[in-house]
Amino acid sequence: MVKIIIFIFSFLIYSNLSFSAETFKLNLVNSAFNEKYNSDVPVSGRVLSGFMVESVNKPTDMFLDIPKTTAGIICLQVQSKDGSYFSSNEYQITDNTVHGVISPDYPTEYAEIIKVYNHNELAILSFQGSCEQKKVNNLLIASRGDTLLTNNVVFFINSGRSDVFLNLKDKNGKNNTVQCFRIQNGKRTAYDTECKVSLDKIKMAKGKVSILRRKSGRMFPSIKLNIKLQS
Repeated sequence: MVKIIIFIFSFLIYSNLSFSAETFKLNLVNSAFNEKYNSDVPVSGRVLSGFMVESVNKPTDMFLDIPKTTAGIICLQVQSKDGSYFSSNEYQITDNTVHGVISPDYPTEYAEIIKVYNHNELAILSFQGSCEQKKVNNLLIASRGDTLLTNNVVFFINSGRSDVFLNLKDKNGKNNTVQCFRIQNGKRTAYDTECKVSLDKIKMAKGKVSILRRKSGRMFPSIKLNIKLQS
């Protein structure tokens, strides 16, 4: 069983969230929890390593904002920036009554290690569909806590030494380009770039975001994402 905390996102810094507690079941598809921790953990290989809201972190709790239209399989992947920790697990959402901000079961054996990672050292990526799929599209908003720190969402990117930008539409339908920045601290194996944009802009763009990459003057094909938002 998992706890579900249904609340209205309040995007004031260190805001107190109002919530009502209900209980839903979010089952792991496989009973064996899939995680690894060592210096040779294989990283996912995707350009996008994480997508999260900025929150006041709890030691090992993960939270997913699940809209009503998300029945089926969802994947939850967690990886550290230095590449030493990686988990990849699938959960079953049985019907559309399961929605809201849910803290799924996360029976990690490495709680003492995970809790020391700071805000940009551990990335969560959650999306609809199997964890085995190569292309990720329908993203769920994830966080490491249930109290939001800012109104920003963060994309963690494996840049391949390229310049990275986000592209999304503004309220007038015009392209709005957001520059991303290289993370400077520590080992950067799984991802090395951080892109921040306000959730208001994501909503204005109706959840449609593209990742743009440029290297030596050449543009790579854009990566188009759809972010699942509460209606």
